[in-house]
Amino acid sequence: MIGGSVPLATKTVTFGIRYWPVGSNTLTLTVVVHPSPPPPPELDPELDPEPDPDPELDPEPPPLELDPELDPDPDPELDPEPPPLELDPPSPAPLPAPPPQLLLHASRTPHTSPTPRPLIPPTYRFFTPSTIVACAMRLFFGLAPALVLASALSCHSPAPATAPRSATRTLDPSLPGWLPENRARLDALLAARGSGSPGYDPAHRPVATFDWDNTMMRNDIGDATMAWMLRHDLVLQPPARDWSVTSAALTSAARASLNAACDAAGEPGRPLATRENVACTDALYAIYDDGKTPAGAPAWTHAITLTTNEAYAWLARLLAGHTPAEVAAFTHDAYVEASKAPVGATLTLGSHAGITAYVRIYPTMHDLVGALQGSGFDVWIVSASPQPVSEVVAHEVGIAADHVIGIRTLPGADGRLGYALEPCGGAPPESVITYNQGKRCFINRVIFHQPPGAQLRKADAAHRQAFAAGDSDTDVAFVQDATDLKLVIDRHRVQLMCSARSNAGGRWLVQPMFIDPLPPPTQPYPCATTLDAAGQPIVDEDGRPMRDETP
Repeated sequence: MIGGSVPLATKTVTFGIRYWPVGSNTLTLTVVVHPSPPPPPELDPELDPEPDPDPELDPEPPPLELDPELDPDPDPELDPEPPPLELDPPSPAPLPAPPPQLLLHASRTPHTSPTPRPLIPPTYRFFTPSTIVACAMRLFFGLAPALVLASALSCHSPAPATAPRSATRTLDPSLPGWLPENRARLDALLAARGSGSPGYDPAHRPVATFDWDNTMMRNDIGDATMAWMLRHDLVLQPPARDWSVTSAALTSAARASLNAACDAAGEPGRPLATRENVACTDALYAIYDDGKTPAGAPAWTHAITLTTNEAYAWLARLLAGHTPAEVAAFTHDAYVEASKAPVGATLTLGSHAGITAYVRIYPTMHDLVGALQGSGFDVWIVSASPQPVSEVVAHEVGIAADHVIGIRTLPGADGRLGYALEPCGGAPPESVITYNQGKRCFINRVIFHQPPGAQLRKADAAHRQAFAAGDSDTDVAFVQDATDLKLVIDRHRVQLMCSARSNAGGRWLVQPMFIDPLPPPTQPYPCATTLDAAGQPIVDEDGRPMRDETP
């Protein structure tokens, strides 16, 4: 049943609607027509040159008090503060009178309720006659109170029926480096999946995922940070000088080497004097970089699996005892120094000489990130460097910390980083980091919110990234998972290049490094005989065995 009445004196409009079969509601709209106010009287400047309001004659009206049961915590988005009034300069000619203004107050009365329940807090809003009908209809159909409130308050500025699509960004044509075909394919991706495309859905933005080290940047921010820590006494002595706390995968030979070299270099929980203690620096760096003790003994019981690299995980654990802010500060210092060093610069740590000492973010990759973001893609960094380290450099290309997935260690109650790794995929503790199939796991978990049992598996196309870029065998799984385009920065890594040369679906792009590119390989990639970290023959993203590919 629908009905209505308009008492002329009160300008009250009452509507009713019968919901079948649950009863009916009554919507009450109170509309008050205010005529245009008369112009203010002109004051004689000689009698009152600077008129001030008299607080007794013109008191400020008391603020409206909201019923706490109806709006205990006003939402600033639904009840925004009005913008400050901007005054225009006086005009010599009088302005025409504004059209009449309508004030709306609405309530809905279920037939089971004896009194109306206000739907709009008693803060009245101005409406034009052209919007009152639309607002009334939105209130009329009995939306939930919170939605009705938002609907009513938005009636004074209705959105256009269809918002125009934003233009799609393209790669900067002034930046050299891209192979012409790669540039064209990337621009085509931006056009086909970006915000200017007909099928673009801002509620389900296409995802783009990037490795960081040697993909976004020449060289490795994790390596640069490790070198900085050793040069500035930033590695802390583990509790009770027990190096197994830093990794259960250290061999007895590695632990003995660290104890012999570093026990005297600092007290537990205190910095190791690695600047002065060459033996301690040598032991730490050899285990991290070579996977061996300075004497040549294996440092790891199992160095690499399909989901972890123990040396990478060890670097993240060596940050234990620092706060994330402290790590960010010295990582930034390391990055600034390395980014200013000449291309090709090296340094010495202990007795290790010739260590790479420079990094450079590729301007072309920075521009690609900006083009994807500007075209409405959801852009992420997924790195096998530690989380707080990766966040620092991701910021340099405009990617926020909450869109960075690195090796994550769990903080302690005091907020300082600990030794335990954040888990993924329901796998045994300490067994999955952002490495190879571990990157897939964290992408599925963090970006696509898959349940633990599904995080290590390849997801369906609707829950995978549209674009991925990597440079190493550590990136194989998540680059293979991309649905539209897969970019490889060519460092001649066999597993990744075998996938790229196989080119399943014609979606792979191979791009030489933008700084010091490698010469073409002279021998075919041994794809048919190469084994993965589990000892199995490598396969493409469709599960097909690889064949040897020509360079």
